[in-house]
Amino acid sequence: MPVVGVDAPDATNANHHELQVTRRYLEALPARVRDHLTYRVVDSLATVVQHHTIEGLLKPAY
Repeated sequence: MPVVGVDAPDATNANHHELQVTRRYLEALPARVRDHLTYRVVDSLATVVQHHTIEGLLKPAY
């Protein structure tokens, strides 16, 4: 499941995340979107192990 978040323009959190995109997906994005992302181009997506727990993300709300 992709989880997409945002940082402030002056944030430096991209170093802590590993957004992976395939070349095909990247080429499908508009340039104005690509210009705002920090990513690594890969041949195939790999599992990213999260280093922290976000309260409520791992438990159902019901």
